[in-house]
Amino acid sequence: MSSRKQNSKPHNFEVAQHDPFAAFKFRDYRLFTIGRLVLFVGSQMQTVAIGWELYERTNSAIALGGVGLAQVLPMIILTLIAGDVADRRDAYGGLRLRKLTMLLSVILLALCSLALAVLSYTQGAIFLIYACLVLTGVARAFLKPASDALMWQLIPVSAFTNAATWNSSSFQLAAVIGPAFGGFGIALLGSATGVYVLAAIAALLCFILTLAIKEQKAIRTTEPISFKALAAGAKFVWQNQLILAAITLDMFAVLLGGA
Repeated sequence: MSSRKQNSKPHNFEVAQHDPFAAFKFRDYRLFTIGRLVLFVGSQMQTVAIGWELYERTNSAIALGGVGLAQVLPMIILTLIAGDVADRRDAYGGLRLRKLTMLLSVILLALCSLALAVLSYTQGAIFLIYACLVLTGVARAFLKPASDALMWQLIPVSAFTNAATWNSSSFQLAAVIGPAFGGFGIALLGSATGVYVLAAIAALLCFILTLAIKEQKAIRTTEPISFKALAAGAKFVWQNQLILAAITLDMFAVLLGGA
């Protein structure tokens, strides 16, 4: 009986090596991510400082509730408009408009932080603090959709998954270390004033890094602003029940779990 000689050598399959820093090989993405991380940390520091100062000055839990309300109302009201602006296209495929929207939003955040620092130092009126918070909400309403849309124009499709991982990780990192830095800042500086100044500096650093992002020419496409265009996103979400359920769950978690 003949025996067949077996090949003892293993098959040489090519295994693609995973690069955990794939997205960071692209200069513009590095600038964008570092800038947004710094901005997020500064915003979290400022949130802690606002809550601490308002409660110290008013000794009122209602005053703390007003902090979130003053910031979230502009975001809710401007959601459709801000989303439509982020979807606009220009000669640079939307990158220039999204970059400009992000820059203006970041500058507004910096100005609000500086105004809060002045109000904190001079013990200004409480309603002026809430006015700054409303403007902060306006800035954030335009910042998030514009920056989210801009990010995906800075990397190739092959790096999307890695970029999404870093995007989520950077946000979670800021959410953890930002409040800690805010608390340490209040303890070391003796008041919330210095924390507001640090938040303004963080916003300015984000502005500088975002400004350095290069613009690349793309095909020009335009679409007039209309109610149909504004409502397109809401219609899409409503027709996709899985997405609707996920967004609804997240909304209730944010609204009711933040406290």
